Amino acid sequence: ENYEAGLNILKLVYQTDTHPKLARIYNNIGILYKSLKNYPKAKEYIEKALAIRKELSSNNENHLDIALSYHILGEFYFSSENFEKSLEFQKKSIKIFSEHYNGKEGPYLAHAYCSLGLAYTKLQDFETGISWLEKCLASFKACGIESHPKFALVKALIEKINQKKAK
Repeated sequence: ENYEAGLNILKLVYQTDTHPKLARIYNNIGILYKSLKNYPKAKEYIEKALAIRKELSSNNENHLDIALSYHILGEFYFSSENFEKSLEFQKKSIKIFSEHYNGKEGPYLAHAYCSLGLAYTKLQDFETGISWLEKCLASFKACGIESHPKFALVKALIEKINQKKAK
């Protein structure tokens, strides 16, 4: 309730329903609902953020903000255990992030690689999952952010999967 009241106040402040900061807030509220496992509300807010971002970018599908929304939608679908749909949106985000970084690595790519790898492992495609998780680690290294907490988690997950495969 408080988030929605705050959102209404910001709409009055910005005098529009399609301000970039409103899209960020819709995303954040969606992420909050996702963490509370209220998936219908989460999806509603995340999709609203995507719609605003598409409108603001004149439906330029290669805009970085749209890639962020795709990534968040992919994470939403992962959390709601729709791994195929998660893959679909993570692949869309990776395509745009790759274009944005001009073939170089970037932190957004590292996170999207990780999400893609996790979805493949949930689908029992461990080879493909490990491949994407290793790409995630390489991306973190290339960006100089090996201290990111996700780096250690991904490394441990790869080791765990490899141990299971060795049995």
